[in-house]
Amino acid sequence: MAVVGKYTLGVTVMPEYVQSEGAEAVLDRLVGGLGANQLTTSPYVAAQTQPGEGLREPPADAGAGAVRILDRPLWGANAVFMRASPSFVPDDRLYANIGYAPQPADDLTRREGHLVGDFVSLAKKRGVEVYLQIMAAIPPCLRVQFGGPSATDEPMLPDGRILPQRVDKNASLAARGVRDYMRALIVDLSRHYPDVDAFKFDWPEYPPYHFLALFADYNPQVRPYAVALGLDFDPLAEAMSGLLEKILGGNLPDLGLGGATDFDEALAKLTHYCPAVADHLALRTHLVERYAAFLRQCVDEASGGTKKVILQGFPTPWDQLSGFAVKPLSRHAHGLAVKFYTMHWPMMLANYASHLVPATPDQDMAIAAKLSQLFLARSRGYEKTGDFIYPEPGQGHGITAASIATKLAPMQAAATVPIAGISHAYGPISDVVDRFKAVWDASGRHAEINRYCYMSDAKIDALAAVVSGSI
Repeated sequence: MAVVGKYTLGVTVMPEYVQSEGAEAVLDRLVGGLGANQLTTSPYVAAQTQPGEGLREPPADAGAGAVRILDRPLWGANAVFMRASPSFVPDDRLYANIGYAPQPADDLTRREGHLVGDFVSLAKKRGVEVYLQIMAAIPPCLRVQFGGPSATDEPMLPDGRILPQRVDKNASLAARGVRDYMRALIVDLSRHYPDVDAFKFDWPEYPPYHFLALFADYNPQVRPYAVALGLDFDPLAEAMSGLLEKILGGNLPDLGLGGATDFDEALAKLTHYCPAVADHLALRTHLVERYAAFLRQCVDEASGGTKKVILQGFPTPWDQLSGFAVKPLSRHAHGLAVKFYTMHWPMMLANYASHLVPATPDQDMAIAAKLSQLFLARSRGYEKTGDFIYPEPGQGHGITAASIATKLAPMQAAATVPIAGISHAYGPISDVVDRFKAVWDASGRHAEINRYCYMSDAKIDALAAVVSGSI
């Protein structure tokens, strides 16, 4: 993710806006108006459907994000239901005899699929780097909400249960069928989009949105990876299952977590009580690192080494839980990106709290304060767990510049490749600008904005003032 000129400024633009507004109009706003020199899009096209058919845009984030609306109207609306089709015609021969088939091309593909390639070409003519974002482990991998693994490839809890409903639909990173599919898809996309500069992989980790997801992955296909680390898979699963049972049952002894001043200290206390925690996290980190190595090999082979690999994941301390360890991942990526999607953070803590508070209802306020201290790195905590809510469109996220810098700094120190901060454009203008400026400054002007759908013209003007005022 090389710095272009004095800065790197990327924006994620989903194809439906190229369809809705036109490629030139989008490029005029983002390249000409904002000063973006790197754009990310995805290999699909979309069509509006009747309410309740297909999936909602913007995503409802498992229900918590249903308050979200689009700042930029899409086909004239601030929230739509839509379906998606590949923007290319998959080569079925590449997917023969593997566990997953690509989503087939259809009339929408044939009618509007070319718009993605047109957008790439027009952006390149303006001297812009273009990345193609796909989901790392959610077949068919074209867009986050569409798809999912087979039951045998799901991440599993230590007792063998499949994870319940969650925000992400990631497969186990050990799933052989998913790897076979990804290898074929990367070849297919490399042939259809030879001009893109990089593949950006979203969620090449174990997304830590829900508390129970922190205890995956004990899918049987993980066993060889545990053996490679010298871990005994079955006793590890048994130990982690016992720990989870104690936590959910409110039977965990007082470990002094209330006195921990930061996440590392709290984790050390938990690991001292249950040493299996260290092995569990090491296994997840190993799975992510091995999957990243696989993705890099696929891209190198498919593109002849001409395309970069960009991996994006959660900030600290969630990176320790998701397996997104930047030091080992730097060996396999050309660049890393850290997602400051701050509207998700209270949603995540609300889920964590829901698994902790029922066992100790008298500790509600203490749990809220401790979760806030350990995960949000902000100047004030939440008074009660009920305060962990998904912010409304006009509600600020309350995340300070200092907290963003605190989260990004250790990841920058560990990375040996360029690392960008990704600021989210959801929220009121002043809050979006403040959060972007914090990421922009902390990342050394090496930042991205997600997503164009929340970037009204007024927001673009305000963000452009930050960019132009610092170069």
